[in-house]
Amino acid sequence: VTTKERQIAKESQLIDLEKKEASDADSQHEQLKTDYQNMSAGISSSQGDVAGTLPQQISKAHSDSKTAEGRAKQAKMKIDHLSKNIKSTKKEMDSESKSATALAKKKEKATAKVEDYTNQISELSFSEEAYNALEQEKGELDTTVGELRDTVETLSAQLEGRLRFKYSDPVRGFDRSKVKGL
Repeated sequence: VTTKERQIAKESQLIDLEKKEASDADSQHEQLKTDYQNMSAGISSSQGDVAGTLPQQISKAHSDSKTAEGRAKQAKMKIDHLSKNIKSTKKEMDSESKSATALAKKKEKATAKVEDYTNQISELSFSEEAYNALEQEKGELDTTVGELRDTVETLSAQLEGRLRFKYSDPVRGFDRSKVKGL
């Protein structure tokens, strides 16, 4: 009896396995049947009803290729434009580098001159206190000169008023060259 029960258990497992294989085969059959119907209708089997019919897929692929072609042309034009810009930028960069080297040389010369002048100044016996004293004396002398000029102008105006001799002709058409004396 136990052997029969074991046989029954084995056979029931085989039956369950066969049932499972049958259901898998049925589902595969249904899938293949759907794919066949989609292919017959012109629909892509991998995308189902979403992709549309074969003519729609062809027109979409055609428009996608045209879009890609347009983008490729744009990219080529952009590359051409950028290559021209690179050439002009290289020319500008070369000229700027030449001017930069010229400016560097000028800077070196100017730095050398500054060092020479600094050395010359340091060799001189320059005293800042003496310089400040001279500046102060100059300022005082400038104010004194200004006061003296004002005094000169005042005195010359007074003297001019006393000594101004203005003669007028006694008659119209008077000839001064005929007058004898001072």
